[in-house]
Amino acid sequence: MRNVARRGAPSTFHLISDIEMVFSSNFALYAKKLANEYIRPKSRNLIVIRRFEVETDVPLPRNHTVLRELINTKKAHEYHHKLFPLGHTIEGLWEWFKRSMERREPYVWEIPYKSPAWEPQFIMSASDPYSEENMPTRLRDQQALVSHYVRVMSRKLHLFAGV
Repeated sequence: MRNVARRGAPSTFHLISDIEMVFSSNFALYAKKLANEYIRPKSRNLIVIRRFEVETDVPLPRNHTVLRELINTKKAHEYHHKLFPLGHTIEGLWEWFKRSMERREPYVWEIPYKSPAWEPQFIMSASDPYSEENMPTRLRDQQALVSHYVRVMSRKLHLFAGV
C-alpha cells in the first residue's frame, strides 16, 4: 500500500506515514523547507520524524510545548513505547525537547542508525527506492526499507526538531 501511495504522489519528497498520524501545526511548511535544504538530488540524507501516542481522553497536542506537558503527566508517550520500543524509540527525547525549545525555527541534526529492528518514519526523495513488494506490510517492511537506505545506500539520518 505504501508504494501505491508513493506512485500517486506528485511531490518531490515523500513521507511514509500511517493514516492516523496527526502532524503538528505548520509541519508541512517546515518539512518542505528542510527537505529542500537537506534532501537534494543525489543527497544521502533522510529526515527522521518522532512519533507519539496520547491518551484517548486528551486533546491532540499541536506543538512540542503542549506535548512535553502531556509526557510529563504521562498522558503522552513515544510511539509504541510498550508494544515495540526497540522499533520506535529514538534516543535523546529530552535533548530533542531542549533543542526544540531553544530555536524558533525547526531544524535537523544527524543521528546514528539504531538497529535492524528500528523502523522510524522519515522524509525522503521521491526518487528513492520503494518498499519491498514481496514482504507483507506490518512484517518488517519499514525496517527493511530504512535498513536498505542506511546500510546499502549509505544514507545519513537527521532528526527533525521543533515540530
